[in-house]
Amino acid sequence: MSAEADTNLGPSAYEVAQVRARQHAVERPLPYEAEALLWALAAGQVHDEEEAQRLLVWRYVARDGDGRLSLTDAGLAYLNARGEI
Repeated sequence: MSAEADTNLGPSAYEVAQVRARQHAVERPLPYEAEALLWALAAGQVHDEEEAQRLLVWRYVARDGDGRLSLTDAGLAYLNARGEI
């Protein structure tokens, strides 16, 4: 499920990205529309490419080799943290 962007990080950077995503989810959640897009991507549903640009900045999604958006490990960590709230 995770996109290639997360695999380019070293172990420490990867762990920091996970912590930041969880912290972001708890302290400053994304706007409703952006979070709904993350949930839709996680479920394999159609998504809004324009709204996804914001998620690319946060590295919660990345483009695969075919140019499709997919959830990164950081995006998954964000959703897991939101699901626990």
